[in-house]
Amino acid sequence: MQAMNETDPYRKSMNTILQSQNLSHHFLIATPDQDDTDLARRIIYIMEDDPEEGTVGFVINEKSSLTIRHILENLNITIHRPHLYLEEPVLEGGPEDPEHGFIFYRATHVQEQDKGLELGDGCRLSTSLRMLEKMGQGHYPEQMLLVLGNILWRPGRLQQELADNKWFLLPFNRTLMFDTPIEIRWEMALNQLGVRPDMLSPEYGRA
Repeated sequence: MQAMNETDPYRKSMNTILQSQNLSHHFLIATPDQDDTDLARRIIYIMEDDPEEGTVGFVINEKSSLTIRHILENLNITIHRPHLYLEEPVLEGGPEDPEHGFIFYRATHVQEQDKGLELGDGCRLSTSLRMLEKMGQGHYPEQMLLVLGNILWRPGRLQQELADNKWFLLPFNRTLMFDTPIEIRWEMALNQLGVRPDMLSPEYGRA
């Protein structure tokens, strides 16, 4: 298969992003170079990329054995109202801080005390126990992911992995984050890049 070169639309787009020196609010999509690692076929949302502090990301397509109901019950939060979200799987965000929960969500009407951290494009992050308590009362955001743990890179490490063809890079979009079924997120992310899984080989993307 012919390798991509600098005139390839994806490669040109990625080069532009890399030159901006900040990868925050993007997705990483694992390439075949990750097939022999724990990150094979993973999608990672980059929450923060700082040249001095490093990069923080969250895997968004790896289910854990837990549901939101399990989390509420483990925290002794009484469930007053049934809701479909209670049976949604909790995601394994990465090996760092696996005991900590992170709620990524979208809500049109959010009370001031519940706003959390604005990440962009209407996506917010909360680590508030209050939000979980409100879920027990039947108050849920319009869309959400509950993620345990995260993944960290030291400064410059992720940029090197991109240069080494470990990842594709994709701008954030809410459809992939919240609407796409977890089981097919990797394939759908590739589709957004115009790449079919059967096109891929370990040499894909090398100049």
